[in-house]
Amino acid sequence: MNSKSFSFLVSRSSLPLVVCLLIWGVTLIGCGYPEVSPKTYDFAKALYSATNLKQSERLDQLHRLIEEAQGSGEISSREAEYLGDVIELGRAGDWEEAQREIRELLEDQVGTQ
Repeated sequence: MNSKSFSFLVSRSSLPLVVCLLIWGVTLIGCGYPEVSPKTYDFAKALYSATNLKQSERLDQLHRLIEEAQGSGEISSREAEYLGDVIELGRAGDWEEAQREIRELLEDQVGTQ
C-alpha cells in the first residue's frame, strides 16, 4: 500500500469521528433559542395557543401587545423578533411551522424559567 492510498483510507475512516465531534460540539454550544424574559415566555405560551388553534385575529392582538412591550422595554428587540417571526409564519398560513418554532422556543426555556 503506498502512502497516497493510506492517507485516503485514514481520511475516509476518520469521517465518522469528525461527524461525531461536530455533533458533540454543536450540542455543547447549543443551537436553539437563548433564555428569554418571563414576559416573552408568556407571549410565547399565548402564541403557542394561537398557532395551535389557527387564530389569525389573536396573532394580530399579540403582535400589538408585543410591540408595546418592546417599546416600553419589557422585552428586548431580539425577543420581539423571535415572536414576530412566528407571527409572520402564522399570517402566511404556515401554522405547522409557526407552532414548531414557538414550541422550540418554549422547550429551549426548560430549566431557565
